[in-house]
Amino acid sequence: MYTVSKGDTLWSIAASKLRDGNRWRDIAQLNDLADADDIRAGQTLKLPKK
Repeated sequence: MYTVSKGDTLWSIAASKLRDGNRWRDIAQLNDLADADDIRAGQTLKLPKK
C-alpha cells in the first residue's frame, strides 16, 4: 500500500517504489483507475509485487 503525496504521479510512484516508471499502468489497473491522472494526496493505492 502507498499513500499518495502532493505532486505524485503514477509514473513517479512506480519509479520510486517499483524501480520502473513504466509500471504505472500496473498500478492503475490494480486500483481500477480509469484516469491515471485522477489521484489525490491522501489516497491509498495498492502496489503490485516488484
